[in-house]
Amino acid sequence: MATEHNLPPQPYKKFFGRQDSINKILETLIKGGTFIASIDGVGGIGKTALAYYFCKEILLPSNQFDYLIWLTAKETVFDPFSRDLMIKEVRSSFRGIEELIDTILSVIKLEELINEPLEEVVSTFLCKFFIERQIRMYLAYFCMSPAHLHF
Repeated sequence: MATEHNLPPQPYKKFFGRQDSINKILETLIKGGTFIASIDGVGGIGKTALAYYFCKEILLPSNQFDYLIWLTAKETVFDPFSRDLMIKEVRSSFRGIEELIDTILSVIKLEELINEPLEEVVSTFLCKFFIERQIRMYLAYFCMSPAHLHF
């Protein structure tokens, strides 16, 4: 089964280098059994590009997960090729727990549960996916936050 995902359009024109960072992410998240890591740094150095590349070129082809869910709390992006404003506002896909749950339900094709009470969502989700199907899910969540890892 191919990995279902909600990756956005590619946020870069060309990706090159950064193999050490990719290897560190792979070692930490996949081989190390850790479920969270942050990629931090000043704006415009390619944190989102690195995370996107890792998801698209490493995780998706590996088929290690049934679902890959991309969320971002970014409110601005740096566009060095812009002729006017280099920092542009974007709409974040993460505005709270409700949107987190709605995004997950949408990717796993359970849209009918989006407006249901949380208890029903949780019980149906747990029953259908983690018990019946034993799915493997990877939640890619990116925001500007204090560092756990430095790349």
